[in-house]
Amino acid sequence: MRLINYTLLIIGLLIFGSQIHAISLFNAQDISKTYLQTNELIDAFSQGSISCDKNNYFVIPIISNSNDLSFFVIISEKDGVVYSRKDETTAINLIKSEYILRTLYYSNTTNYLSTQLFDRMDRLISVLNSKKSRLEGLIATDYPYDVKSEITTTKNKLVTLTTSLEVLKNNLKEMYDLQQTFVYSPNCSNQNALIGKFSSSFIGYSDISEQSLDYLDSIDTATKIIVASDGLSDDDKRSILSFIGPPTSLNSEITFIYDSLSSTNKFYSDIVLTVSNTTNNKGLMLYYNNFLSRQDYVTAKSMLFDFDSDFPKYNSLDSVLQVIIDPTNIIYWQAQDDVDTITSEYTIIKEQYAKGQYKDVIKRLPGIKSKAENVLTEGYVVYQDETSTLYYWFAGGIILVILIIIVVRRINFKNKKNKPRKEKNKNDFLETSDDSLFG
Repeated sequence: MRLINYTLLIIGLLIFGSQIHAISLFNAQDISKTYLQTNELIDAFSQGSISCDKNNYFVIPIISNSNDLSFFVIISEKDGVVYSRKDETTAINLIKSEYILRTLYYSNTTNYLSTQLFDRMDRLISVLNSKKSRLEGLIATDYPYDVKSEITTTKNKLVTLTTSLEVLKNNLKEMYDLQQTFVYSPNCSNQNALIGKFSSSFIGYSDISEQSLDYLDSIDTATKIIVASDGLSDDDKRSILSFIGPPTSLNSEITFIYDSLSSTNKFYSDIVLTVSNTTNNKGLMLYYNNFLSRQDYVTAKSMLFDFDSDFPKYNSLDSVLQVIIDPTNIIYWQAQDDVDTITSEYTIIKEQYAKGQYKDVIKRLPGIKSKAENVLTEGYVVYQDETSTLYYWFAGGIILVILIIIVVRRINFKNKKNKPRKEKNKNDFLETSDDSLFG
């Protein structure tokens, strides 16, 4: 028992652990914001993850301010990693699935198959089948051959119309069910079957109007034969005519079904045309190529403007380049050859970035970064101009002259002060000597 509980615990931890790093649709939309440029926004359409090749992905539509679809950002639900270029087929399939889902979501109600349409087709088919049973009853009755022959023709025209409606309804219902399954549980493996149904399910819809007219024409012909028949009594004629007449709502119902399917068929045909075009820069390839270009944009932007650990004092490569070519700094760098290269390359990079040539920018950035690193390593030139040197010599000379003057004046002052004192002492000595001699 303990072993079973332990096993269940391990399984639970594995399942729970696998969900720890999974992201939500909100997280995926937040990641997608990195890929936005001016006048772009994330589409309001919110689809859950799409299963493809045993993995789940969020495919986020990016639109312009005018609601034009630009591209899709493909993000792994498992870890939030944006899909790389490693598998174009999978990326195209994911974009194809999201395009179908988004188009269905935004479709006008008149362009979307509904159970109401199937109900109206069912009711009409039921009425026509009832009418067919009555015609078969007339054919089984002992009426003149020409009358039965025309009634048989009418019945055959009716069967053709009814069969077309039944086949059409069944095909459309099958497509609708497959579509609903795809909408609620999208999977790349199911999309090709659905796209095939988009193309094949409407086959024959354009024939029902003509088949309805043929049926009505055959009723008119049979009516003339019945009215003119000498082998029928007036009561038989009235009875037959009441049975062979068309349903009163036939024209309106056929018109409604035809118009509905005509509009819906165009809607689905446009989807098929877009998702089937995977060549050049049209259809899905346009969205895929835009996605790749935007990935290059994010990479180039990150390389230029995000924090670069190789330049911790300058924050980003772009900041370093601007410091190097700043007019107040540019002449003081020792590696002037690299500075010249950086100046010209940086101009080209800015032009390519502005034009959206991000792949070319990415190719140039490692080279200009290497040059920038060398410039910073070499550092500034120890530079003194001639004016500054002459000034220092001149100022030093003046100070030296002033010092000499001060010293000389102090010496002279001391000499003048000491000289009288010495003469006085000498006289005192002579006077003292004389006194002693003559005393």
